[in-house]
Amino acid sequence: MTRRVAHGRRRSLACTLATLSLGLTAMSVEAQTAPPGPQGPLVTLVNNAPPGTFNQLEILSAYSNQASYNYLTANPNGSTFCNPQQTAPTASCPQAVFLVFDNLRELVQTANELLQNGGPTFYSLHTNAAGLGFALRWVSGGNLSAPGSVATQFANGQLSSIAARLEALRLGATGFVLSWLSPQQDGRPALSFNTPVALGGGASADSGDAGIASRWGGFLNGAFGYGYRQPSVLEDAFAFDSKDATLGVDYRVSRRLVLGASASYTNQRVDFDSQRSVAGGGFRSRGYGLLLYGLVEWEGPYIDGSVGWQRASVDESRLIVYPSFNISVPSTDVTAHGSTHTDSIIASLSGGWALTHGPFTTEPYLSIDYRHTNLAGFSEVSINNSGAGAGQPAGFDFLYAPQRIHIVDSAVGLRLQAAITPSFGVIVPYVRVEYHREFGANDYTVASAYNAIASAGDQFAIPSDPADKHYGVLAGGFSLVLKHGVQGFAQFQTTTGMTYVTSRLISAGIRVEF
Repeated sequence: MTRRVAHGRRRSLACTLATLSLGLTAMSVEAQTAPPGPQGPLVTLVNNAPPGTFNQLEILSAYSNQASYNYLTANPNGSTFCNPQQTAPTASCPQAVFLVFDNLRELVQTANELLQNGGPTFYSLHTNAAGLGFALRWVSGGNLSAPGSVATQFANGQLSSIAARLEALRLGATGFVLSWLSPQQDGRPALSFNTPVALGGGASADSGDAGIASRWGGFLNGAFGYGYRQPSVLEDAFAFDSKDATLGVDYRVSRRLVLGASASYTNQRVDFDSQRSVAGGGFRSRGYGLLLYGLVEWEGPYIDGSVGWQRASVDESRLIVYPSFNISVPSTDVTAHGSTHTDSIIASLSGGWALTHGPFTTEPYLSIDYRHTNLAGFSEVSINNSGAGAGQPAGFDFLYAPQRIHIVDSAVGLRLQAAITPSFGVIVPYVRVEYHREFGANDYTVASAYNAIASAGDQFAIPSDPADKHYGVLAGGFSLVLKHGVQGFAQFQTTTGMTYVTSRLISAGIRVEF
């Protein structure tokens, strides 16, 4: 069997199931209406159960698993056919296909038992409707929406590091910068607060270029971010963290113009919370990126921007664990895993005006970030973790279609700070508040199929949750400037108004001039 899905058949069925998923998205859980689609015990059960018995994800999974089962059992004369009574692989139902069929048969016969429709029940799990819904969530593949978040987080860290460097340049920073930052997560824009303040004022305070001490500058930024995503009907709960490093160099063409470039590395982790939602396993991601940036400043106003490319590898592991109360059917304890990669194009543009009144500075600003990420399609391998078949193929592995995620995020912000000048240096406490509005964030669908029958095109189509269109960012902290060019900062930041994401951070850093 080829590992590539035939594009024509796949696209046709993808459209059918995409229509199904859109219909289910609009459907109230309290008033479920049967959409068009495959027929069979799983579909009959979820459509006729009392309102609230099965949620949207379980219904989508029931339709997709029933469609897969129907394909395997519909045509006795076809090249691929599995007889509902068979107990071992056959020529038309070879080993890899039989494993998938055996798993599907358990779900279908469990539905037969719950419906009491006279259909076969020998391979039923002997569980109730809640237990079947539990199993349907495990085999939905819905947790593959998480890589979309992971892919955009790397972009956030890169934009954060460049924003920090541009801010330092506006405030007259020279030499190398060493700081530790924290990016925002779950597909949201990152904000950095590396705020060095040069004793004697910004570079734009003097006229002409003759007084520039050094046109070349460099920086090394480190970043650590963390957070938690609450579960929803369609997406699972997970904890995440990210460690990033950015090394860059820039050249001050004149007092008003700076151009630069940076190279970056990231290491990210996502762990699903099986106690809060039906998902287990997680993702590990490592990547690198290149970014070009520039700054134009005047006596107070400024404009800066950046554009770049990033690539990251993604290693995925997915647990499928649900019980059987039938002594003839073993419980399921399986791990599926696979690897893929992402490519991203990112860009940012911002502008503001620093208004100084003695020791106080008020800086209103606007910004816009663009991120477009392609997640390559990939295939899993699934292995039994326990029982007589431990270490053997399990038939729960999926083939995932590519995903495309794009986000356009705009923000209006205000920064307030004051300079305090004790004998040992300068302390600059500050607060920052931002309102964010997203435009053009796509609600992508995770499309997949059982690997052994992917050429048939029978797909799962699990939509993601809509992105938050409005949210806020609040931050407060202080910068510290000592003699001999030693600087540092500390900050607390939180987001507000996000539906599912919790993200708070405490960050601190140090900057040393050479």
